[in-house]
Amino acid sequence: MPLVLYVLIALVASLGALFAHTFSYGDVVLRATIVDDVLEYIHIIEASESSIEDPVVTVDPSTFDFIEIVNSCGAHFEGGCVRARSGPGEKYPITYYFREGIVLAVGGAVEVDGQFWYKIVFKEELRYPSRVMPSMYVAGQHVRGITNAELQQVADPHMPEKVIRVSISEQRLRAYDGDVLYMEVPISTGLALSPTTLGTFTIFKKMPSRYMQGPLKGVTEDEWDLPGVPWNLYFSHEGEVIHGAYWHTKFGRRASHGCINLTPKDAEQLYRWAHLATKVVITQ
Repeated sequence: MPLVLYVLIALVASLGALFAHTFSYGDVVLRATIVDDVLEYIHIIEASESSIEDPVVTVDPSTFDFIEIVNSCGAHFEGGCVRARSGPGEKYPITYYFREGIVLAVGGAVEVDGQFWYKIVFKEELRYPSRVMPSMYVAGQHVRGITNAELQQVADPHMPEKVIRVSISEQRLRAYDGDVLYMEVPISTGLALSPTTLGTFTIFKKMPSRYMQGPLKGVTEDEWDLPGVPWNLYFSHEGEVIHGAYWHTKFGRRASHGCINLTPKDAEQLYRWAHLATKVVITQ
């Protein structure tokens, strides 16, 4: 990310514990959100017609269904971020800065000068579609490819029952094969004003990637845009999900709007292990 953006963000961070600020960099308008003096989100919310275009490109089918962003910046944009561009090539304008661990759906691939560029698509219904850039491509050197085939999983009726147990007071998640502990990791559950619901549930849907946006009516007025939220296990029809969180490092304490956050690495391990109908037990 250009140095001038870091300078602007540092100035914004000094203004308050929870603060959102919109500023311009060239022809592009960006919005930064600061939480507890730490940069949590930054996204491009507007661009002039001359700076961001949706080019006419012939896109071929991709070998991969999803890609994971690798070797990119951290949760608070520390280090060099992988840049999405409006077209397949370095000549196109930057449309987004992707952080480490983001998982994105692929709509096709284009080979340019011996390198594949993957077209990013958002297939789910979006709360605020006007805030999404119309065209995003990512260079293949920055991604790990994932196929639907490798994510297919069939529950074995002869295997021990799988159970995910979440402790709110401990901020820990434990996954069991029968009575055998499979994994135990720190998590972040809902904040006091948006607590994670207690009870017993079952996983009814799995999605490798989803686009999260706020505000959420009746939950929070905070505004955010989080493309490529990875490794989603849906257990509540009220919208609560177990998923990876690439935008914070607060694991071990409450930090969410009700979902159960894991590190992207831990979330992927749990996602590949869990199957539909896996029991989720959430206790205080």
